[in-house]
Amino acid sequence: MKITIQKREPDKNGHRSLRLVYYHGSKTGQNGSRAQKRSYEPLNLFLYDKPRLTKNG
Repeated sequence: MKITIQKREPDKNGHRSLRLVYYHGSKTGQNGSRAQKRSYEPLNLFLYDKPRLTKNG
């Protein structure tokens, strides 16, 4: 199993949400196509594309 952190596209406010991606492998269908088996877990953490800076002093 492989676990990675994925940054989502920013929303209209410039927040990027983070989520965990669990990669469980893949399986091959009857027609030969490969399907990835993944699950996702939101972390409820956000990054700002353009953070506001505060003035100290």
